[in-house]
Amino acid sequence: MDAQVLQAFDVYMLAPSAKTFDLLRQTFINSPAYDPYGSDLEEIYSLVDAGKFVSALNNLMALMPNWFLNPRAHILASVLHHKLGDEPAARMEAELSKLILEGILSTGDGSREQPFQVTRTDDEYDVIEFFGKKFGSQALIKEADRSFDNLTCEDGTTVWFNVTDLLASLEKKI
Repeated sequence: MDAQVLQAFDVYMLAPSAKTFDLLRQTFINSPAYDPYGSDLEEIYSLVDAGKFVSALNNLMALMPNWFLNPRAHILASVLHHKLGDEPAARMEAELSKLILEGILSTGDGSREQPFQVTRTDDEYDVIEFFGKKFGSQALIKEADRSFDNLTCEDGTTVWFNVTDLLASLEKKI
């Protein structure tokens, strides 16, 4: 894990706020390991389905430098630690997931005017799941120098996410 990301995470953990989470998010986005669309968790879910919990956890930990600010990755780590009988690690990962989700929620209110700030599109699904919503459709909307994902839930609710940083990071890597 990048030392600057860990330092920013320590700051956020000591004083969780929208400001310290934004510092963490920006530090993470600028880290060498960050790839907003890199490798997904599907292989890990396949290992879990096959009962290969040690392999699943090892593979997840290898991906963690790029998935560090994703709530679902930490929930998955929590489940794997639980399956392997490591309850302290399971609780720690569950708390990390909660802390990261709270950070995302502190960045806005999900409206067009105050969209949530995320580090990967997977975070968007974690947010709508937190609200008890089911995904319906998604639209990428570009306005001037900003880009948004607009998720419409099955019940018609819309939730806005600012993905400007994600797309800019992706363009740097191309």
